Parts: sequence; structure tokens; C-alpha cells
Amino acid sequence: MYFATEAQINVGLITVIWSVNPLLMAFADRIIYKTHLKYYHYIGLLAIAICTVIITLFGGAKADIKVIELVEKVDKCPSWIPVMFGLITPCLFCTNGMFSKKVFSPEIGFEASNLSFMAYFIVNVIILGFAIPYWVNKDFNSYLFWVGGVGSIINTLGLVCIQNALAMGPAGPVSAIAACSTILLVIVEALKTGKMISLNEFIGLVFGCYGAFILVIPEKFECCWPCFDKI
Repeated sequence: MYFATEAQINVGLITVIWSVNPLLMAFADRIIYKTHLKYYHYIGLLAIAICTVIITLFGGAKADIKVIELVEKVDKCPSWIPVMFGLITPCLFCTNGMFSKKVFSPEIGFEASNLSFMAYFIVNVIILGFAIPYWVNKDFNSYLFWVGGVGSIINTLGLVCIQNALAMGPAGPVSAIAACSTILLVIVEALKTGKMISLNEFIGLVFGCYGAFILVIPEKFECCWPCFDKI
């Protein structure tokens, strides 16, 4: 995000690259752990990927361009740097997911919640070591601190739930459900600004909700197109 802003590239274009993460996770899970997905898994993955692309390209992400134009730049960052990070990031997400499935497997036997909480605790302590000197030398905003603190707690709980889901289920659909945060962001932003969502955002929401429902409530769709179940 930082380097995309420095290079004056729409941040939405970088996050679009991340939308391939669920598909990448599903492919890696299929190759490494021989996990077979049913037809509705593929439909849900594709629908959520389309949702992410539509919303980030044609929705609120366009506002990032105006923000970038208002920021005075001294030295423009090369565009290949944010693109490189955009390509590497989903690969790292995928590696983390496959590693999680391995360490949570019966052969190794790590307990998902304990390991996740400990890992995030260590990471946050390290980040706090950099944050405290920054707060000492910069203006400390208590409002942002408490909002960020509450948000971090909710975020950590969500990440732990994702790790537990990875330990028990197919990686692709789990990652796709996590990607549905884009839908919630659009809704919250619309309520916050008091503006109606655009047509493109509405189309993206339809794809995203459909993909989420077909992944979360598969039994409702078992009677639909049974021939696809052989794929």
C-alpha cells in the first residue's frame, strides 16, 4: 500500500492482484494435500474473485487516485516495486496457509488457537517496540490508539478463526470467505458517508454475497447441477 502510494499507482490495482489468493490457495491445496473441491466451491471462489475485482477497480478504490494527487511527491517510487509486492503478497499468504495446514495436521499436532494467539502476540510485541519510540517523538493520538486497539483485537480474533478453519477445511474456500471483507467495507463506507453505492459496487456485492452463500451453505445447492459434482 505504501509503495503504491509513493509510485502514484491506484492502490485498488494492487489489491486486485490479491484477489487471486483464494484461487491460488485452492490450487496449492489440491496439489499438496489432494483436497478435492465440489462444483459449488469453484463457483463460490470465482464469484468472490469477480466481486473483489469489480469493487476495487470500479468502486471506492478510485478515491485513492485523488488522494495520491493531493500528496506532494519529491521522488517518485518506481512502479515495479508495488507491483512486485502485489505479486509476492498472495504467494506469501498461500505459503502461510499451506504451512498452517501442515503444522495443524495430526502428524505434527499443533493446536490451532494456541499457536495462532502466540504467533500474533509475538508479532505485536515486536511492532510495539517500534511504535513506542515513534509515539515518543511524534504527537500521540489517543483516539486513533483506542480505535486501533479495539480493531486489532477484533482482527486478531478473526485471524485465529481463519487459522482454525484452515486446520479443518479446504484452504481455497476459507481464504475466499475471508476476502468477503471487501463487501463489508463497501457497506460500512456507504453508511459512514451517507451515500448510495454505485451500480458497479452493487454488482460486485451481488457476486460476493452469492459466492459467500454458496460456500457457507453448500447443502442448499447440492440439488443444483449435480453433474458438476463430478468435476
